[in-house]
Amino acid sequence: MSRRALGLFLAAPVEPGRHTFQSLPRRVYNCISRPEGTAISFEQSEIRAVAWKVVEKAARNVGRESFWWAKILESLARYDLPRAARVAADGLIGEGIVQQEDAGKLLVQFAENDPGAAMEALGTAVMDEKGGWHFFVGRYDFIKRLPTRTVINWIDAHGVEAARRIARQLPSPYLSPDGTPIVPPLTLHVLKKFGEDKRVFREFVAGVHNLQMYMGDIASQHEHEGEIATKFLDYPLPQIQEWARLEILDAEAQANFWRDWEAERSIE
Repeated sequence: MSRRALGLFLAAPVEPGRHTFQSLPRRVYNCISRPEGTAISFEQSEIRAVAWKVVEKAARNVGRESFWWAKILESLARYDLPRAARVAADGLIGEGIVQQEDAGKLLVQFAENDPGAAMEALGTAVMDEKGGWHFFVGRYDFIKRLPTRTVINWIDAHGVEAARRIARQLPSPYLSPDGTPIVPPLTLHVLKKFGEDKRVFREFVAGVHNLQMYMGDIASQHEHEGEIATKFLDYPLPQIQEWARLEILDAEAQANFWRDWEAERSIE
């Protein structure tokens, strides 16, 4: 695809869901990475301008071309990391699950060089009036890999609403190898400062096992979760104690359900 063809294509009113648009990121990347033919490089400002338009237009729905979208964005980041971070964050609240995962990986990578820019971009997506709801229902594990202090500073700067929107993504309490109950620093900070807010607490509880997959002896796995929670009943933070009580009750109910289900299936 020539520069002129790319320019004409992007100037037209294109619907992101169309197959021709979804193939564009791959075609652009092939243009800049091919070993022979007309030399096209991101060193050329006009090519970068076209590439930025491609990744920005495709951020919410790139279809099957998420891999190539991410490759282009990764290459562009060296020229304008904050802008690349904003595009990646926009991909978090789009329609593609794979693209959401790729966007998260990119933000972690960008945070290694500029954690502030990565967090500000993520924060814009989290607080987005139309797309921020994704963080109330989805699972964005990459947030746990961002610098803890950077995330804490952003939450503190934006207050309780930011805490509500990110509470479902907080890292879960766990036991150390010697059995000591551990609450990760980010989770501890949010619950200490905002845990009395009912929405913050509900989102944290809902996020501990959000979209978690179970295989094999599911009843035993739930029982094990309850056993872990018992270690937190005396933790010196009321919100963690309350979470532990709810976790134990839910684990017992889930274990009983799955044992009954297994018994009924064995009869059949």
